[in-house]
Amino acid sequence: MKITLTQTDTHLVATPAGPRLDALHALEFKEKLRNTVETLDQDIIIDMSNIEFMDSSGLGVLVAVTKLKPEECDLAFSNLQPLVSRVFQLTHLDRVFEVLPKSATGTAA
Repeated sequence: MKITLTQTDTHLVATPAGPRLDALHALEFKEKLRNTVETLDQDIIIDMSNIEFMDSSGLGVLVAVTKLKPEECDLAFSNLQPLVSRVFQLTHLDRVFEVLPKSATGTAA
């Protein structure tokens, strides 16, 4: 899974290509973000605008990525598509993760 990284003045935006974050793509997603997230010195936003479907493996990798980031850096998710937003709501992860409103990344969605 390709992940585009975009630097802004205040944060790094990671945009996975999608369209699925599932068992087939979750490990690759985690590995590609590992080095980026572990060495961050600023906040990161994961722009989910291209992710149309996510299963429990995708959720698991999002939790894992959250644990990899330095404690002083914030991690948020933006541009959740309807099905992905529903998964966040059903699992109550919308209460655990910071979910930004659409287009809050400072990049075109």
